[in-house]
Amino acid sequence: MRAPLLATLALTTSAKLSPEWRVVAENRGVVTRARIDEASQLCAVHGEAVVGLSMAELMTVFLDLEQYDKWDDTLVEKRQWRADGADFIYQRFQQPWPVRDRELVLKMTTYPYPDENRLAVRYESVDDGTPVARGAVRTKAQKVWWNFTAVSETETLISHYSCVDPGGAIPGWARDLVVQKWCASQILALVETAKELGLAPVEEFLGWGAPKAVELLSYKAQSEECEEGGVATCPSPTPRPVPPEAAFAFEP
Repeated sequence: MRAPLLATLALTTSAKLSPEWRVVAENRGVVTRARIDEASQLCAVHGEAVVGLSMAELMTVFLDLEQYDKWDDTLVEKRQWRADGADFIYQRFQQPWPVRDRELVLKMTTYPYPDENRLAVRYESVDDGTPVARGAVRTKAQKVWWNFTAVSETETLISHYSCVDPGGAIPGWARDLVVQKWCASQILALVETAKELGLAPVEEFLGWGAPKAVELLSYKAQSEECEEGGVATCPSPTPRPVPPEAAFAFEP
């Protein structure tokens, strides 16, 4: 599904980033923004899109580690365990020669908000004493967030934030370009895989977004009346992606 992490490099460098968010790409409905994280000096990336799948359909892949190698065919090793009341994941991604494989040891924390039709999942790298695999480089995820909000019973707003150091001897401009491309590719690959597999929806999330469907119709009617009346500021359905031209803020 997704191209190898470091194989996404282009021959041109990306524009210099600043601490302010700016749009760096728009691809198949995914708006990608990036900035320099002042604390780590790494490239922080945020991708956002409304996709045509329900929460229950997306979770068949996202919450099932056994489906991850279908989501990303560069994933060659994976395992999940629970310790001290927390969930942990190990992943190793194969890279094309001469780039060494990348591996991660992550702590996963899930935050369900059923009253808001929203699920948030946070990943962060941890040092659990696992030795680095031979021929691999340990990637450090400073912070990675996935936020899923049911817009309706058939649509979901995906918001994905990552601040990751791929590790190894990679020039700064190349590292920044990799994580920017990786963000959108993750969102698109997740959606494509869920559609292709067509697994039975996860019951826990069935019906999420149903009240929003009514709200969207109401907003649509109001917006049409508003536009016909020439009003400058019209109501918009929520939740929704932030338009590329609008001010943007996201603090993980």
